[in-house]
Amino acid sequence: MMSNSVHSLARRGAVSFACSQARKALAAQRPRLSQSRAYGSQPIGGYASEDVRPKLFIPGPIEFSPEVLAAAGAGSRGHTDTTLIEDFGKAIELTRKTFLTETGQPFIISGSGVLGWDIVACNLMKKGDKVLLVNSGFFSTRFGHTFDQYGMEVTQVSGSVPGARPSNAEVEAKLKEAASAGKPYKVISITGVDTSTGVLADLKNLCDISRAVSPDTLIIVDGVCSAAGEELRMDAWGIDFVLTGSQKAIGVPPGLCILCVSQRAMAQLPPMEQIPNYFGNLQRWLPIMTAYEKRQPSYFATPAVNLVGALRVGLEQMHEQPGGMEG
Repeated sequence: MMSNSVHSLARRGAVSFACSQARKALAAQRPRLSQSRAYGSQPIGGYASEDVRPKLFIPGPIEFSPEVLAAAGAGSRGHTDTTLIEDFGKAIELTRKTFLTETGQPFIISGSGVLGWDIVACNLMKKGDKVLLVNSGFFSTRFGHTFDQYGMEVTQVSGSVPGARPSNAEVEAKLKEAASAGKPYKVISITGVDTSTGVLADLKNLCDISRAVSPDTLIIVDGVCSAAGEELRMDAWGIDFVLTGSQKAIGVPPGLCILCVSQRAMAQLPPMEQIPNYFGNLQRWLPIMTAYEKRQPSYFATPAVNLVGALRVGLEQMHEQPGGMEG
């Protein structure tokens, strides 16, 4: 029997193949500019046609639907354009729905998923805070490097061999030990699926353990390779922070850092001036997200307008599937 992570990769492979076939059909219906126009030494997009472009069967970037590509390649819009405001507001609402939360606060910010690591460290933590990092591979380790950069005290629980899940019992023991000493971990960091190893976290049980033995510890999930592709129930499982990028299971070209933050974590944000980061300061972004969701213009930094439009399309396509996120 295939493991959950292998099932997940198989599903992504099937989606990638279907999308590549759809893109070929779309390309046949429109002028192939890449065949007739080139800048420098190669055609636009690197390949003369879709027929010769290698198709992607990797966790991400994946093959994108024709509709998502059409949105990403549409004419640009100003950040106060009413149609962009509608796209942004709808994308925020659909992000909340994607992570199965009623009250979580979404943030859609230009950047890669790695930006989410910085945002966790500089918004929810301070130098000297304790982190329990559930390490399942290379990207878990790099999240740990981010905590190191900001001066946090990191304890890691790793699998017995590369490609093995870290022990739930060891995680529970570390949480209990810290809590009983009166020095609980500020956060537990879990990578939903580590791209490097394919290890799928035992996410629900880890959340249950953390809430039971260290209820004050914030639960952080790096969902770059898992969000929208593997089961993740933010409210039901008590997750406080989910971060991901646009280019994997969400099915939108790279360039968006997508976050959702519980109200418990939002209440722990320090004042704006105490957060040691300018661009990644959630207190600066919160009024922007609030305004867009109310369909009002706002501005802090120019959003990736084409990608926001593509995100709305990609999320709508996902939720139009039978059962939506429950399917």
